[in-house]
Formats: sequence, structure tokens, C-alpha cells
Amino acid sequence: MKNCDEYKQVIQQIIKNFEMPDSVIHYFNDLAYLCENNFGKYIEYAQQHEGSASDTGLGYAYAKLGDKDRARQAIENIKSNKENGGTKDYWMTLSPIYSAMGENNKAMDFLEKAYEDHDYKLPMIKYRYYFQDLRSNSRYKALLKKMNLPED
Repeated sequence: MKNCDEYKQVIQQIIKNFEMPDSVIHYFNDLAYLCENNFGKYIEYAQQHEGSASDTGLGYAYAKLGDKDRARQAIENIKSNKENGGTKDYWMTLSPIYSAMGENNKAMDFLEKAYEDHDYKLPMIKYRYYFQDLRSNSRYKALLKKMNLPED
């Protein structure tokens, strides 16, 4: 999906046409707020619906709002979760937060580690809003090329 309006339309159709648990509906609503760059509303929604937001989403939103301390706390939560056996897509969960903080080299380091680990979710970087800040980065473009994905 190329833009936020298209993304929101797809989310509305999914919610309208499929029965799903509230947690999934909250997840889709979370994604819509992030897509709109409405980071404050995302955080507010996440606080009202406990468990709906991921540490990646919260870290990304806090970083976009300039709250690097809370963004770094989300990073620490992700690292702690990995140490306790969780977070299968570790590199993919950290990269967006670093990117949102303007640390694009570190964000790309993590994406390249995901590539080395053959992370099956890596091709999603082409479409996920989290990675929009990296799309003009030459390393990002080279990574797409390695995966045989087009730039546009």
C-alpha cells in the first residue's frame, strides 16, 4: 500500500468483513494512527487499550515525538524480552525505533543483521510505515536490491 488513506480503507474493510478478537482490532487501529503520523493519539489509544501496542510501536511514537528517553526504554524492553526467550524478529523490532530517533546507520545495521539471519519478515520493510524514513537511504535501497524487491 502506497499511502495512508489506502491503508485505512483496507483496515476498515478487514474489520467490517471479518470477525476478530478485540486485540486484533486494536492492533489495526494502532497501525492507522501511526500511518497518519498521529503519534500522540497512538500513545493515548495504547494507554486506553492495555496490550494493544507493541514496544516497537511505542518506541517509534515516542521517538517521533522527541521523547528519546521513553524510546530508549522501549528498546530496553525489547532487549529484555529477547533475553527471556521472546521477540523472534529482534532486529526488525529495533530498527524502526532507531530510525525514528534519526540513527539511520544503526537502524540499517539491524536490518542488515535481519537479512543475514534470513528473517522472513524482512521483505515487509518495503511496505511498512515504520521504515519510511529509510527509503531514501542508499543502504536501504541496496538491501531491497539484495532481496530482489523494486525500489518503488
